[in-house]
Amino acid sequence: MKIREALKQQREQRHWSQQELADQLQISRQSISKWERGAALPSFANVVAISDLFHLSIDQLIRGDAELMTKLTVKKEEDIGPVGRIIYGGLFWGAIGFLITWALGIGYEDAEELVQLPLVIVFVSLLLTIYANQKQHRVPLSRAVIWLSIGLIALMVLPMISMDVSAAMAAIPGNVRAGWNAGQRGGW
Repeated sequence: MKIREALKQQREQRHWSQQELADQLQISRQSISKWERGAALPSFANVVAISDLFHLSIDQLIRGDAELMTKLTVKKEEDIGPVGRIIYGGLFWGAIGFLITWALGIGYEDAEELVQLPLVIVFVSLLLTIYANQKQHRVPLSRAVIWLSIGLIALMVLPMISMDVSAAMAAIPGNVRAGWNAGQRGGW
């Protein structure tokens, strides 16, 4: 028996609506609907929660569902996970921010001052979002937490990139730097 059939059977035996089951599992009704239609598969954490709720072994839930067993046992290599997305996203957007500040001719000191207020705002927003998620007993990182973390890293990296480029530019001999600066002003 596939998990979608077992889930629907267990829910109907208890005379629960999809919303009532969703409330028990602290997820959306749409997730239950997708699982029962076979449009999506539950995560391992949700399989454990379903198993606990219906007093069924995990084996009873997934043994007949080859697709779910494959999903739970084979980790996608290309999926870097939320922490990887936060780190790579932050570095990417920090580099984009650097390119924008460089194109606008904003130096290290100005860039550092420019990001201080957004940095504080993003940090406080991140803390409030994490607090709200914990209060709702959501364990995985929400999209808001991931995006706020990316923004935080990007804002933290921007002045560092500007400082490193400024230091590298200072080390370039004067005649090369003069040509570089002329190129920045459209002299090339």
